[in-house]
Amino acid sequence: MRESELRACINAQEQPQHRDVEGRGPLDSSVDAVIIGMGYVGLPLAREANAAGLSVIGLDVNHEVVDGLNHGRSHIDDVADSDVVEMLGRGFAATADASEVHRARTIVICVPTPLSGDGAPDLEPLRTAVASVAGHSSPVLW
Repeated sequence: MRESELRACINAQEQPQHRDVEGRGPLDSSVDAVIIGMGYVGLPLAREANAAGLSVIGLDVNHEVVDGLNHGRSHIDDVADSDVVEMLGRGFAATADASEVHRARTIVICVPTPLSGDGAPDLEPLRTAVASVAGHSSPVLW
C-alpha cells in the first residue's frame, strides 16, 4: 500500500483492506482476536482483552464450556460469572466453530500441553489447534 493510500485510510478512520495472497478480495477482519482454548489461560486473557476494548471470540472444542460462557457461566475459579456476563455485554462470544478464525486480525492459541507418559509435553492439542487455524485462514498480503 502506498503512503498516500495509507494516509487516506487513516484520515477516513478506516482500516486498510487486506487481501489474501490469491487476490480473492478483502479479508474479514471484523474481530480483533480469536482466542483458542477457554481454559485457565485463554479465558482470563479473553476477559482482559475484552475489558481493554477489543472484540474477542473465544473458541473451544468443549460444547459445554462454550454454552456455559454464552450463558454467563464461568467454569474456572479465576473468572467469576459476573466477569463473563460483563464480557458478553461488551460483545464477547464463545464458539466451537473453528471457521470463526477467518474473522480475526489476531489468533492466540491457549491450549493445554500436558506431559505424556515419558515426561515430554504432549503437543497433540497444539497440533490440532494449528491445523484448525490453517484450515480456516489464508495468508495475507499487506
